[in-house]
Amino acid sequence: MARLFLIAVLTFTFLSAKVDAQDASIQVSVKAVDLRSHEVTVNYTTDLGDKTATLDVSRNAKITINGEAGVLEELKPGHEAIVNYHKELAVVTKIEASGEPLVPELVAINEITGNYLSLTTDGLTAFWEARGASGASIFTATRERLDGYFKNPNELFPGRHPAISSDGLECIFLGGPSNATLHVTTRESVDLPFRRAREIAELKGIQSPKSPFLSADGLMLCLNRSRGSGQAGVVFCTRENKQSKWTQPKPLAIQPSNMEGFLTWPSLTLDQKTLLLTHEGTEGETGAGNLLIWRRTSTAEPFRKFSLASVEGIPPLKVRAPRLVETTGELFFSAQPKSEELTGNAVIKNFPLP
Repeated sequence: MARLFLIAVLTFTFLSAKVDAQDASIQVSVKAVDLRSHEVTVNYTTDLGDKTATLDVSRNAKITINGEAGVLEELKPGHEAIVNYHKELAVVTKIEASGEPLVPELVAINEITGNYLSLTTDGLTAFWEARGASGASIFTATRERLDGYFKNPNELFPGRHPAISSDGLECIFLGGPSNATLHVTTRESVDLPFRRAREIAELKGIQSPKSPFLSADGLMLCLNRSRGSGQAGVVFCTRENKQSKWTQPKPLAIQPSNMEGFLTWPSLTLDQKTLLLTHEGTEGETGAGNLLIWRRTSTAEPFRKFSLASVEGIPPLKVRAPRLVETTGELFFSAQPKSEELTGNAVIKNFPLP
């Protein structure tokens, strides 16, 4: 839909500017670059407000950065650019970029004193687990701007490991006696309180569920369940719509599947093609709580291969509950107890997704 809208905008631009019949130009801000798919995600402004689209870039596209010849790998979030878009081929044929890329920055979130943050898609509302009046409880707070503080924390209800929907209207969490089963609560708007939570009856049989995550469309639930002997397996459930029952959990296809230790705290990008996981239970380069990132080319395929998440100038990412807010370019997480350099809750702004 975003791509079709952008084509319409570019067509209008073409008619107004009377440029070449096949090419149209538009001013954009670079949001992300995917080298594997040869795509660029951009923000642009229309009369209806700011829009985002992901565009294919021709292998033969001419790219310049600050007047010098460049390649797609050198194009970074933060660059401003004029893109030429070929309407019939539906690819970008030219990119003239300028400015300086955004630099990743590690920021402590000291105002939140719990763990396991879960955020709405706009990045303005956070939910987390902390010690409440009667034990583990779910808290929430909001910030007015992306460079502001989360203010006025509010204790909502007993529970652990919150997974908030993208719009902030549904929350799945661990609840009940000993916080041993999955529960859900909903509300009509962000200005109204949540209803009293109920147990998700069809998922009651999941053994030791932990670390749930709701996809952006709310139709896929990822989580960990016990596989016995202290091991944890990543599984997923689906539903046809938000009023439907969840299917029974199935293992999430991840390759290689014979890694030592176990993978936990799953989360997905908006297109469900990138998977973030924490690897625990082993020492070494990929173990000891390090953040790993898997990719796949389509949602019908397994996640194949992985890379170790690292950011230049920032300590090794030994984390729990990694939550990437793509719309703001922020990676939120709770630090691993094993981490010697990261503590509490933090966010990496301008996070460069591999």
